[in-house]
Order: sequence, then C-alpha cells, then structure tokens
Amino acid sequence: MKKLLCFALTLLMLFSLCACGSSGSTGENPGEISETETPEETAAPEETPEPEKSGTPASVCTVTLADADPSGFNLPEDKICTVDPEGRQILITIYGAARQVRLCTPLYHDGIYYAGTGTILWNGGDMKSGGQIGLRLYIPDVFPNVVLCYSDAAGDHVYGISDSGLDGSLHLTDVLAMNEALGAN
Repeated sequence: MKKLLCFALTLLMLFSLCACGSSGSTGENPGEISETETPEETAAPEETPEPEKSGTPASVCTVTLADADPSGFNLPEDKICTVDPEGRQILITIYGAARQVRLCTPLYHDGIYYAGTGTILWNGGDMKSGGQIGLRLYIPDVFPNVVLCYSDAAGDHVYGISDSGLDGSLHLTDVLAMNEALGAN
C-alpha cells in the first residue's frame, strides 16, 4: 500500500512539474510551420539566443530544449544521439562550459526513485557554451527514459527529458531534486 501511495504521489508531482511551463511562452511551437509559411530549402538554421545574463557565475550552465527543424538536424553525426530512429527530434543547447556531458538511460529504484545511470547512449566529453546535441527518441508518458548528465561549477546535474503530456512542450526534470523531494536516500 505504501508503494502504491508513493507511486501515486510521484505521478502527481511529475504531472505538476510538467504542467509548469515557462511564463513567457506564446502558445506557439517554434518548430512548427503554419500553413501560410513555406520554408526555404537552403535557409540556414535559426540560431537559439543565449539566455539573459543573471547573477549566476559564468561557469554555471543552463540548458534549453527545442524541437529540431522538421527536415532534420544540421549537426555532424557525432553530435547526434538516436535512441529511436522514428522518434521526436530534439535539439539540446548548452550555455556555459560543461564537463562530462552524456546522455544515458536512467535506473530507478522501486520504480520511482532515480538510482543512477545505466547505459551511456552518447558521450560528448567537455562542451563549450553554445554546444548542441541532437536527440531522436520517443518520450514515454510517465518517467523519462533518457537523462542528460553533466558537471559544472555548481556540481553534478542529472535532468530527465520529458514533455508536458498536454501541449507537447519539452521539459527538463531535475531527477536529483525530485529524489530529495520524495525523501530518497
């Protein structure tokens, strides 16, 4: 019964986190093309603007997720991780110097708590600010099946890649913070 209650609370927390989108969104998906617009076949990909500078030290990283251009990634093959060849195409951009950047499968303890990384799907080593990774995967309904791991001046970070389930907007879920909130050791 305890496990069922913990699982239900975890699902509630996950859906609550996923429902919290950025307050500055316009409601439009930047990767989608309206019926009145036609893309130019030779157009260069749009550059993602860097986030606004804050009081955060320059050595602390931020990460953004966006749907990739429908025609595919404009990245070298060694910067693309394919989990599911027909899956959603996501472009991950890292701002700030990041060390030991990798995409891994997560391991869960009791089906709820993040317990560590399993298989390393892609190893990018150290990345400079503005570095991008292409990812193709199916995003499951409940728990992330791929995590982004890296280190910076603030320490080690592990983020699950998920979407809202409502409007399809992409989210990074801090699985280490979720463990703390659930009381995992």
